[in-house]
Amino acid sequence: MLSQGKNKILHIAGLIILDLGITLAILLLLEVYVRLVHPDIQPAGTARNLVIDPGFSNSARLRPGAVGRSDGVLFTVDNLGFWQYSVKSDSAQSGWLLLGDSVTMGIGIDPDSTFAGRLAGGCPYFRILNPSWVGYSSADYVAVASALLRDQAIPELTGKIQHVTICWTLNDVYSNCAVSLPPGTTVRNLGSAFLVWLKQNYRTYIWLKSMFFDRPHDYFEFDRKFYQAGDPHLVAAIADLDSLKRLCGSAGAALDVVFLPYEFQLRSGNRSSRFPQTSVFQALDSLGIRYSDSTPIFTGSSLSSKSFYRFGDGIHFSKCGHEVLFNYLRQVYCHP
Repeated sequence: MLSQGKNKILHIAGLIILDLGITLAILLLLEVYVRLVHPDIQPAGTARNLVIDPGFSNSARLRPGAVGRSDGVLFTVDNLGFWQYSVKSDSAQSGWLLLGDSVTMGIGIDPDSTFAGRLAGGCPYFRILNPSWVGYSSADYVAVASALLRDQAIPELTGKIQHVTICWTLNDVYSNCAVSLPPGTTVRNLGSAFLVWLKQNYRTYIWLKSMFFDRPHDYFEFDRKFYQAGDPHLVAAIADLDSLKRLCGSAGAALDVVFLPYEFQLRSGNRSSRFPQTSVFQALDSLGIRYSDSTPIFTGSSLSSKSFYRFGDGIHFSKCGHEVLFNYLRQVYCHP
């Protein structure tokens, strides 16, 4: 009787081990498939050694000379604290300061293939200065501009920054006020260590997530609500834009804003998806700040909206998206 019970336990254990083995084999085969078919899916995460935090007031600052990876791609900071590109800009040229977040930084894309990197080599009239960082928003732009234009944190650039462009994405409105949890935060918090490991090592996780969830839509809907008239986030962001106008005016630098759309705004035929732009542009009109919207250059293309963005990502541009945006910015800004 005891022998039969023992044999039954061994049989069940064997079945469990077999099932686990089959499951692991399937997961491994899926990972091989994803890596072969979608080489554009890269491990997520940006090295923290790339910044000094805090560096400019309460905002992070790129660490001069730092080298680190962001979503699998190697990034280098030059000796002044800006992203480094292969083409060396002439220090005698007028400086063009690009203020942006991870989109302008270009996470997951070779720096020379980002729109900023392309401008460094394709816009001979300006020296491209890109201090953009993950999570930056309008308050950070004020901190960076204050340090560079007013406080002369980098003496070599004193009086040389003649043009400042804010590369605006919807989440730039997060500044100064507490923000409720964005999509997926609760799940990430519950299993943070495990999910970090998955994003960095198991690319099938990102592939499966894109199959079952529409994160680009979720993030758009989450961010759109901050653009309602009177929302404290929007009010604070507009105040930051006004501060930037004053800073640039005092330094004799031209200021403008270029709007960078989310992927959902390109694939949606609903005019309401353009509401955030309209809300910001009304504020910019009242402040007398020049602006442009890059959305039409994408919607006017025959390519699908997803081709302009990284896999499963409705915010960060792909290499193709960066190229399209570069061509747009070169046409609008790169002239004497």
